[in-house]
Amino acid sequence: MQEQHVTLRAARGNDLDAVFALFAEVQAIHANAEPDFFKPPANDAFFKAFFNGVLDDPQRRLTLACFKDEPIGYVQYFIGTRPETFFRAEGRVARIDQICVSEAFRRTGCGTRLIDHVKAEARRQGISLVGIDFWSFNAAARGCFEKNGFKIGHQNMWLRLQD
Repeated sequence: MQEQHVTLRAARGNDLDAVFALFAEVQAIHANAEPDFFKPPANDAFFKAFFNGVLDDPQRRLTLACFKDEPIGYVQYFIGTRPETFFRAEGRVARIDQICVSEAFRRTGCGTRLIDHVKAEARRQGISLVGIDFWSFNAAARGCFEKNGFKIGHQNMWLRLQD
């Protein structure tokens, strides 16, 4: 893949099927690893509501990475104000909620390009904290995120109860 052929653009309403195809690749990894937690990918009312909700929300963004005008990845992120709670101050933050790159284009720099886009947008808005989360079984994602400067800031633990 030649870097100059990868372009980034905001998702549009007619990108639903392309975004779903990318989402399905990554969602299948999650559903196979944790079938009691994750659903298999389905281009259903839930997915369509999610997609349209992102497009309609000014604090959520969906940016596509395209190779020769064909979507090969996307990043869905929040950029805005985190509300104050009893234990946390209000603050401007950016948070990557989903990042998906087609298997054929993984390890080509596409994920880094999408992450750099979010970092640049955060800087433009004076935001100095960008968050991301991932499931521990996804070692490839963790490697990509660590390569791009992310450090563990919070961890969850789970206990699977046996019958």
